[in-house]
Amino acid sequence: MEIDSALCVAGAVSAVGFSAAGSAIGIGKAACAAIGAWKKCYAQNKQAPYILFSYVGAPLTQTLYGMILMFVILGLVGNCIPGAGVAAVILGIFAGVGIGASAAMQGQAAAGAADSQAETGKGLANNMAALGVVETVAIFVMVFAMIAIGSLKPKAEAEAEAAEPAAIEQAAEAAEAPAEAAPAAASAAQSSDGAPDYGARESWAYYALGEDRQVDVFLICPTVDTSGRGPATSDKTLDAIMALRKEILAHRDAPGLTPKGLKRLKREQFEAASPEEGSAVDTSGEAANVLEFVRQK
Repeated sequence: MEIDSALCVAGAVSAVGFSAAGSAIGIGKAACAAIGAWKKCYAQNKQAPYILFSYVGAPLTQTLYGMILMFVILGLVGNCIPGAGVAAVILGIFAGVGIGASAAMQGQAAAGAADSQAETGKGLANNMAALGVVETVAIFVMVFAMIAIGSLKPKAEAEAEAAEPAAIEQAAEAAEAPAEAAPAAASAAQSSDGAPDYGARESWAYYALGEDRQVDVFLICPTVDTSGRGPATSDKTLDAIMALRKEILAHRDAPGLTPKGLKRLKREQFEAASPEEGSAVDTSGEAANVLEFVRQK
C-alpha cells in the first residue's frame, strides 16, 4: 500500500509538471511574438496594443488543468485498489504530456495572432476562437483522465452489498419477536403511578399490531388522495368544509378582506353551521353566502 501511495504521488506530480512545461513553452513563444510586435509599433511611432497580453497568457490555463488533475490523482493515496500506483504514474505522465502539448501549440498560435493583431488592429474575436479550439484538447484530456482515475478507486458498493444480508437478517429477527413478549413489555412500560408510559414504544398500538393492548386514545387519519383531488372521503359535511376553505383561501386577497376579517368570517360561519346533537349539517347554503360576500368585497 505504501508503494502504491508513493507512485500515486509521483503520477500527480508528473501531471502538473508536464502541463506546466507545455505552458512555459507556449507562453515563451507568444511573449516573443508580442514583444516583436511592440517593437514594430514603437519603430513606426504607433501605439503599442496592450491587448497582446491576452495572447501571451492564453497557454497558462493548461497549468491549472494539470493542477486539477494532480489533486484528483492525490485522492488515490491510501484509497486505491492494489497495483493502482503504476497505473497512476502512467496516467499522470501521458495526461500531462497531452495537456502540455496543447499549451505549447496554443502558444505558437498565439504568437501568430499577436503579430496579426499588432499590424491590423483587428481580428481579436477570431483569434480567440482559434486559440479556444486548441485549448479544448487539454480539457478533453483532463476529463478523460479523471474518468479513468475513477476506475482505480475501490468499489464501495461491493462493501455495502456484503453488509446488506447481515442487516436484513437482523431486521427479520427483530420483526419475528414472540407475541407473548408483548404483554410483558407493555406491563413493564408503566409509570410509577400505574398509568401507561406513552413515551415508550411498547405502549403504542397500530392497525394489525397490538390489538391485544388496552388503549384510551385513538388517532384516525383519513386517507388522502395524492392525485390532487383532495380527501378521499364520502362525508358530505367534510367535503363542503374543504370546498369552503379552498374558496376562501383563493379569494383571501380580495379588496377589503383583511386577514383579521377572514378569521372572523370563518369563525362566524362555522359557529352558525355547528351541528346540533343527532342532526345532519348542510353547509352548502353557508358556503354560497360566504363566497358571495367575498366576491362583493
